[in-house]
Amino acid sequence: MHRSLRGCIAVVAAGALAFGAVACGDDESDAAAETTGATAAAIDYSVAVLSPGSASDGSWGQATTEGVDAASAEFGVTIDGKGENLLTPEEYTQQGTAFAKSGTDLILMANGSVPQSVTKVATDFPEATVCGAAMTIPEDELPANACTYDPEQQEGAFSAGYLAALTSKSGKLGVVAGFAFPALTRQVEGFTLGARYANPDIEVKQVYINSWTDVAAAKAAGAAQYADGVDIIFSATDSATQGLFAAAQEKGEGNYVIASYFDSNAQAPDVVLTSVLYNLQGVNKEMVAKAVEDEIEPTNYTFGLDFGVGELAPFYDLDSVVPEDVKTKSDALVAAIKDGSVVVPDTTVLGTTGAGATYDLAKLEATP
Repeated sequence: MHRSLRGCIAVVAAGALAFGAVACGDDESDAAAETTGATAAAIDYSVAVLSPGSASDGSWGQATTEGVDAASAEFGVTIDGKGENLLTPEEYTQQGTAFAKSGTDLILMANGSVPQSVTKVATDFPEATVCGAAMTIPEDELPANACTYDPEQQEGAFSAGYLAALTSKSGKLGVVAGFAFPALTRQVEGFTLGARYANPDIEVKQVYINSWTDVAAAKAAGAAQYADGVDIIFSATDSATQGLFAAAQEKGEGNYVIASYFDSNAQAPDVVLTSVLYNLQGVNKEMVAKAVEDEIEPTNYTFGLDFGVGELAPFYDLDSVVPEDVKTKSDALVAAIKDGSVVVPDTTVLGTTGAGATYDLAKLEATP
């Protein structure tokens, strides 16, 4: 048991933006080492991470990988491997099985659409610890050596929708998303609900492209929305977001993208209005620390705004696009979510397509 590690975790949430600011394509191991200090002495503990993205995708995969790399640098764990661009449950089960057979201690499946792979690998290999990100598995169905860890994305998406609705000049917003499953849909619907909370008359167009990486599909979807009068698009996909940047740039001045998972400003500073940061670096680092400490239990861990999950990145050179009163109102909304006076519904509500457009706005404000 490495009890001395616990003192390191307190700095994770505060350092989330420092992680996120690493530009796409930087060496993630160097970034982790620079952020956490000197590399720790190796310990007898190994980790594998499986992701729908890659370590340099400038999105979900990179943010997740940076968290595991930071844990390796700070705690001395060995990274047995990084399964990248994995889409189907079969791929996660196959790679998870391979790592478990080889003796990997902790297997992180960073894809909310594969809970069946978490339970399968954990059941077949009780000596390994298997945890799935952005998902919830009923606790009576969780093997003793499994867990889930959930950055509650709906709150950050809600805040982004609120900001976008108050900033939009056309009164039309768009969403381009990867796949429709609860952990992803809650982001789409959270954004829609937040936009309605700011402006009940706002129009929000949604489309799923059924891909994390298809840049051309995202570009086509984004171009269609911009052509229909949308001026801000919220992205809930992975590296395919590059297509949205291109669509906004081709449409011209006054059209923007709100990215997700990673601070994407450096990728397209002329169109990335902001990014919703879910502190995937800190969340994944925390889960590795729990595992090293032998503190993983068969439960569903959650991380919210208090852990830096759902914060918005700076506006950088586009700061003047967002009016000062909108910034003030947005900051007040985040504070209200944190203190409970505004209650964003959870995945059981927002995980259903269409929920953001129909949820009773009066229910958002907590009764004194």
